[in-house]
Amino acid sequence: MAKARFLIFVVTYRVAPNTSTTLLSLSKSRVALYDTRVVVRDNSPERLSDSELAQLDSLLLGLDYEYRHNGRNEALSTLYNEIRRELLPGEHLILFDHDSAFGPEFFAEARRSIAAYPSIDLFLPLVYTGDQLVSPSHMVLFKGRYLSQPPLGPCPSRHAMAINSGMVISARYLQGDFPGYDEDYRFYLTDCDFMWTYQHLRSQYVALACTMSHSLDFYDAVEPTEKKLNRFREMRRGFLVAMRKRSWLAYALCYLYMDVYSVKFALLHRNVRFLFVR
Repeated sequence: MAKARFLIFVVTYRVAPNTSTTLLSLSKSRVALYDTRVVVRDNSPERLSDSELAQLDSLLLGLDYEYRHNGRNEALSTLYNEIRRELLPGEHLILFDHDSAFGPEFFAEARRSIAAYPSIDLFLPLVYTGDQLVSPSHMVLFKGRYLSQPPLGPCPSRHAMAINSGMVISARYLQGDFPGYDEDYRFYLTDCDFMWTYQHLRSQYVALACTMSHSLDFYDAVEPTEKKLNRFREMRRGFLVAMRKRSWLAYALCYLYMDVYSVKFALLHRNVRFLFVR
């Protein structure tokens, strides 16, 4: 059986290489990154400085990597559609944000599981924010909940949800049955939309026996309120777009649910502006 080969796609935004936990984790995992290509897509307005490019080169020394920047903050859905077309037969795409922490065991476990379950197209690490398992999770329409116990091995995909960072997806699926990332979603809900499509096309995913840490910025107390407002606005818009595609009833229920959520966030952040986000 052919060994697993990876194309790792890291999207960064206004972050120096030596402050990105994802790039630092890749650097510490280099021994496990054989048969692997790495693309770092910098979505910032400004290109990295020469000294920062030197940092990146040092972190990824010995790896087959490429740094890309065009000065446009392009939608994740657009970037993901572009990179999936670059996959070679037999490769698996691994998606990362800039702020995930993991070790070489992640790649070893991914290779082991791909060999053990060759007919399954999606492999998900156990992603934690602090002590909370945040991915995989469970979602029905727009109402999600965290899992009470970590899953392991093959799992039913029905109502499964996951975040983008850490997803391991086969080229066979991304260039086969998968219709592509819906570009109605720019930055938020690209992962939800992917999982909604996956559960209609595939019956199982594999939960990997390894953990990854990830920051959920929306719940970060130190993130500026303006950024939180923008995140909530995009999240609200994305869910309403998604539910309108389901049915008018789903849309109406989601609209009410988002209004309740705006009250929750207004109380949580002690800011009435959340009540008027549209």
